[in-house]
Amino acid sequence: MVQRGMIIETRCTICDSADEDGGHLFFKCWLAKEVWRNLNLESFRLELVTTVLVKDTVGLILKAKEEQKLLLIITMWYIWQERNIIREKG
Repeated sequence: MVQRGMIIETRCTICDSADEDGGHLFFKCWLAKEVWRNLNLESFRLELVTTVLVKDTVGLILKAKEEQKLLLIITMWYIWQERNIIREKG
């Protein structure tokens, strides 16, 4: 009996230039960088891009001022939503 596994694409859906992980998707991909810059949140992106663990990313977000926390979370949600729209071809 031959078992066939599911082939899972790991390349970034947006830029196709690197394996997609959370760090790439939210902070390193050209789309993410553009979103963070356009919202004047580049300094937050540069700090968040240094994190390796999700708990460290969340910790940095929780240390932000109250109004900034919401903006950071919405920014990441927007990037995730755009990635899914591209992946599902609209």
